[in-house]
Amino acid sequence: MSAPDPLLRPLASDDDERQFADAAVRSFGGDRELIPSWFARAGRENIRVLERDGQVVGGLMEIPMGQFFLGKRVPMCGVAGVAIVPEHRGGGAGTAMMGQCVRAMRAGGFPISVLYASTFPLYRRAGWEHAGSLFEARLPLRLLPRPSRPPRARLETADDRDAIEAIYRARACRHHGWTDRGHYVWERIRSPLATQCEVLVVTDDQGTPSGYVMFMRDRSEDWLDVQVMDWCATSPGAVRDVVSVLANEASMGANLRIPCLPGDPLLAHLPERGAAVQLRECWMLRLNDVPAALNARGWPPGVRAEVNLDVEDPVVVENAGRWCITVEDGNVEVTAGGSGAIRIGVRALAPLYSGHATAETLALAGQLQGPAEDLADATRAFAAPSPTMVDFF
Repeated sequence: MSAPDPLLRPLASDDDERQFADAAVRSFGGDRELIPSWFARAGRENIRVLERDGQVVGGLMEIPMGQFFLGKRVPMCGVAGVAIVPEHRGGGAGTAMMGQCVRAMRAGGFPISVLYASTFPLYRRAGWEHAGSLFEARLPLRLLPRPSRPPRARLETADDRDAIEAIYRARACRHHGWTDRGHYVWERIRSPLATQCEVLVVTDDQGTPSGYVMFMRDRSEDWLDVQVMDWCATSPGAVRDVVSVLANEASMGANLRIPCLPGDPLLAHLPERGAAVQLRECWMLRLNDVPAALNARGWPPGVRAEVNLDVEDPVVVENAGRWCITVEDGNVEVTAGGSGAIRIGVRALAPLYSGHATAETLALAGQLQGPAEDLADATRAFAAPSPTMVDFF
């Protein structure tokens, strides 16, 4: 007789927290003294522990937030801190934990979930798949143009926080795949464990915040390297001021790392080649509730198409079966039934949903099957800019 699956449950006691902290250190290494502040940032109410035979053998953190797809906010739960102690790996504990996590997030009103994976097989078994990208630029600080005047910038005050978050959100909702940040992500940016960002606010002529930059300085031999955790600007002048703030670091700094998309407005200010925009990570997406996720997403204007899916999802049986998606000029109707012309697993549905891959690309990879005309309809219906985000969690 096989042993029962371990149980993923909320954190219930200080002893639970101690055991999960031990599991995290044994999984990730690092300083045990930093774990309490990490847990506090996540919030005890968002920590889940995995119990087997009365012992905590692992756990994870759920990170409530949202994600923008074609301008529409979809409730999204990030997953981080996934840990299983070494002696319980390889026996299905991780797979059981992630399956229970998916069902709990679905029940909690999160139709989608995103994570950054340290290993792919575990998360693919539970239905996650690569669905978007995180880029950063690396360049010598001396490549930035020297400012012709001092930037209109000052240190952040407590009164600036709401304005900063509003500036970010106004930009994020226009970028396909960006997050609508919650407390955990904002605190991770502002106060990486054991360090503190410097936050400068750039202002317009009236002194109103029009952008910001958050960065750290790391010593590299005799020089400082600058790591930008986040930046945002609402006008060309604000972009120039952010560039000027960073250019002024060249007197003591050597290199710059900054979240940066291909075609980013910051790159337009570089007078010469020398910046490398690199893929830092691919994030993985999971549709926890297929009809709710489809209804919440934005859809392209000017497109009329009907997409008939036959979805396979061994983790969430409510997702499995046929779904008819009717798209018309930015509106969508999702109903159970239809022809099921496209056979697709919930894993492959993630990059199709986000716009990371077309239906034809997924068919070529062997991840879905269907007639060519139905694949073309799916590609038109799910068409979107390449999905990206600037947050790592």
